[in-house]
Amino acid sequence: MESRYDVTGQEAAKYFIPRLVLERIISKQAAYDTLTKRQQTLQTHRIPDIEGLAQTICHTPVAGDERPTFRKIFAILVRIGKPEEIVSFVEYNIDDQDLPLANVPRPGTTKLIYLSHKDEPLQPLQFLQSWESGDCEYFDKEQWTVFAPYFAKGPDGGPLFYDLTERDVLPWSWPVEVDASGGYSRVSRITIHENHHEFEDSTPGKESFAVKWLDPVNMRAAYLSDCSDEQCKKEGLRKAFTLEVEALRRFSGDKAHKHLVSLLTACKHGPHYYLVFPWAHEGNLKEFWKNTKLEPPLEKKNIAWIISQCHGVADGLRLIHQYPERDQSGRAKDYGRHTDIKPQNFLVYKKKDDPSDLGTIKLSDFGLCDFHRAETRSRLAVARLRGVTATYRPPEYDIPGDNISRSFDIWMLACVYLEFITWYLGGYEYVEEFGQARSTTVSADGASSHFTFDEFFDWVAVPNVSVQHDEPSTGTERKYRVKPAVIEWIEKLKRHEHCSKEIRQFLELIRISMLIVEDNNKIKRATSSEVCITGVMSSLLNPTYDYLSVCH
Repeated sequence: MESRYDVTGQEAAKYFIPRLVLERIISKQAAYDTLTKRQQTLQTHRIPDIEGLAQTICHTPVAGDERPTFRKIFAILVRIGKPEEIVSFVEYNIDDQDLPLANVPRPGTTKLIYLSHKDEPLQPLQFLQSWESGDCEYFDKEQWTVFAPYFAKGPDGGPLFYDLTERDVLPWSWPVEVDASGGYSRVSRITIHENHHEFEDSTPGKESFAVKWLDPVNMRAAYLSDCSDEQCKKEGLRKAFTLEVEALRRFSGDKAHKHLVSLLTACKHGPHYYLVFPWAHEGNLKEFWKNTKLEPPLEKKNIAWIISQCHGVADGLRLIHQYPERDQSGRAKDYGRHTDIKPQNFLVYKKKDDPSDLGTIKLSDFGLCDFHRAETRSRLAVARLRGVTATYRPPEYDIPGDNISRSFDIWMLACVYLEFITWYLGGYEYVEEFGQARSTTVSADGASSHFTFDEFFDWVAVPNVSVQHDEPSTGTERKYRVKPAVIEWIEKLKRHEHCSKEIRQFLELIRISMLIVEDNNKIKRATSSEVCITGVMSSLLNPTYDYLSVCH
């Protein structure tokens, strides 16, 4: 029986027999032929009614039929060269539902001496006590190859969670190299065997998926530094995983948004935590910019596409900010923040069967996404926020003791919008030029090293007059502002030969309503809802808009 599927994991290579392959190779006729040959070889082992036994082995239960099946057990016995032992399993009613059998090691060692039922792990199965220790070990090894998990959708089409042991064989193949890594996680492209998932309509590639797993080393450094023991660290890792799954579950399945990445499934495999998503063949937005250039930018379809994509991600962010979950009294109770919006956290999906499709951009990576009660929806201490990407952080992130609100995301989105428009007008080289234009170099005190910063704001020292001991005291304080180089770049984009009226209006929206420094609640950024309905964005919602038909 060589119809196995080899997979490679993080450690040793493993294999499994796919579900439909098992049904095909362990047929009634195959079981009958195998048992007949075995009876002829082992004259002392007489098997009564081979045909009836073959039927019992390969019985396929249907609704209302509680008769057991022994196909998996028979496959294991064939693998270890003991197919005739199926008689004892049938006699003692140990069927496929009883797998995996537990092992009973020799006291003081890991060497197996008996197999037992999983519900009574300390009680050896009597009919197997005559087996040699090596046969028990062989059975124990091979049994894991016949029930690799099947990843299904939940009742609402959303993700299910699978709590797997370390010995369960994951039905996917890992790449030799990791494709991408972030601060607290790693992402790779995998293939899941077609017999072991229900996501055929969820990814452009037939079997390609993205698997993200939390990096315990970086996660511990960032979030678990207060833990003094391994149990505390394990609990912290579990909590981080649970929070991300719950955030993603809100926007998956029937609740999916076109511009938010949906979670397909999640599992714990031994000590590892995995999240599975559709694979984005175009990569993240930054990679897309590097590999793609729209020609010509003034074409109506291209103008409509970039504005519609920016509108879509703003609408997805609006859903995060105003997630409509209700408490028992019917009031909205949770409000979210993403807090790590950057080009690398947008994925680009294209329809493989549509050459005219320019792509759909989806916001991803909810690892830092946080949902809060209504009373805290506009306040969160900066000290609690870790992992924010420096380039796109807003000024309030640098203010000691300051709080952040959902407008934190608006600043970051504005930065991405500016780079998006820059790419649209001049390609990725233009994006790099923008980065250089706003960069500042600072020398470290007492050191020869220099540091370059490319964030979108800076600060200047201004007089600060305060009263101490009834006497005026004059000092200075930091006044944060949008970098002059960024404002100059926006004006440069407006003058670009390929900048249309719609793009200029979009740039005005960014500059006037989004990329602003908030000042004690007197000056506030637009909300994600306001971004969606303001100016050129709202034009896309107007059926009379000339470009609307081109977008859809």
